[in-house]
Amino acid sequence: MKVILMQHGEALPEEADKARPLSERGRDQARKAADILKRMPEYPERILHSGKRRAFETAEIVSLTLGGIRMEARDCLNPKD
Repeated sequence: MKVILMQHGEALPEEADKARPLSERGRDQARKAADILKRMPEYPERILHSGKRRAFETAEIVSLTLGGIRMEARDCLNPKD
């Protein structure tokens, strides 16, 4: 089994939005990471992410870029876990 770890893209500050979605820069970072993963000979079977909005948005960008890989939220992937 191979595991690829990546952090979500840059998020907006909490003062701008309590949910802390990805900033435009963060969306660009996620697209660039997805483009790198797209060049791999094999794609992941699943993308696991925390329930945080920024993590979901990053996972969604990667998933769609790689053809719709299944995504799953996991409680054990939150900050400080």
